[in-house]
Amino acid sequence: MTKIEVIRSLGVLGILAGGGRLVVSYVPELQNDTVREALYLLIDLGLLFGLTGFFLAVATAVGRLGFLGYLVGASGIALISGPDGMFMGRDIYQAGSLVIGAGLVLLSVSLFLKGVQVLPGVFWVLAVISGLIGPYLDYGTAAEMLTGTFFGLGFLVAGLVAVTQR
Repeated sequence: MTKIEVIRSLGVLGILAGGGRLVVSYVPELQNDTVREALYLLIDLGLLFGLTGFFLAVATAVGRLGFLGYLVGASGIALISGPDGMFMGRDIYQAGSLVIGAGLVLLSVSLFLKGVQVLPGVFWVLAVISGLIGPYLDYGTAAEMLTGTFFGLGFLVAGLVAVTQR
């Protein structure tokens, strides 16, 4: 495979994962824990691979700040992909979500500063803002749906960027 074929393949996974994240934002919780965990694992892995494809597509343009954002964001996705639970008194999923948000904001800032492929960054920043202020505005499920929508759209569009690489 060529580098472009790898980037495009990773982009397809990002599109599927971003679309999957959009769908699960609006579907009632699955009752079967095994099915739910398997679905989220597949989505999380797709997000990780999709983020990698997107980063590879924009790596030259986003520089060190973008690379740092990618590393932090990918680390956060890796954290939430594992089993949920506590580690050193911290909820792994919540910690991973914060790490993902920090990484995506760093990557987005780099996209904005360089003026390249800003749309995924817009969606990711909106997801972080929605995720941070939603609980304080007490709009519960609506906030989770909105955050998931922005998050999923960011990955869907990032996947499209990777897929259209030449």
